[in-house]
Amino acid sequence: MAATLLAAAQGAWSAAAPATPGGQVRLCFRPVADWPLLAPTAPFGTCHALHREDGGWSGPWRSGETAWPVAAQGVARIEFCFVLEQADDPPALLAEAARVLCPEGRLLVLGLNPFGTARWRWARHGVRALPASRVAGWLDEAGLTRLDERRLGPRWRLPTVGTLRPAQGGAGRVAWALLATRRDPTPTPLRLGRPAWRPGHGATLA
Repeated sequence: MAATLLAAAQGAWSAAAPATPGGQVRLCFRPVADWPLLAPTAPFGTCHALHREDGGWSGPWRSGETAWPVAAQGVARIEFCFVLEQADDPPALLAEAARVLCPEGRLLVLGLNPFGTARWRWARHGVRALPASRVAGWLDEAGLTRLDERRLGPRWRLPTVGTLRPAQGGAGRVAWALLATRRDPTPTPLRLGRPAWRPGHGATLA
């Protein structure tokens, strides 16, 4: 039941992706091999779907959790679908994503809402729920710029929901989503200053 709710929440996400030239790479990280993929929002040249296995990733390649066989700035789109909850080092995982993300590429992170009911079922399997605010801080530390934040899925309607602070965000929703990008810092052209001295009429530079 919990997985069904989370899959439904994931399907509620929609965001237009910037136009990308052919050949760009998309990486999708999932909790299990048969987890559904998000519908593509751009014509990516290659899509690699990986899932958790033995503390790392399995799929088109096998690797450790935070050491991917991917060149720096070689990926246009990365999706973390409910995988931070089981990560040994979530900040390091986000830092690895920032390393391989190309300038203006997109990172989408979907997470289990700590204030939703689905977490109770997952907690029995050792899965912890991470607040979106904490993950947002890790994205900032990784040097990524946040573009969007949403709460997804059905609401949990209980009398106590109204007592939660607004900063906790979307209390009762099954999941949250954070969209971030890697900005390409464009160097500011240097303005040439005027020379401090100019030769007058009749002056020589010899």
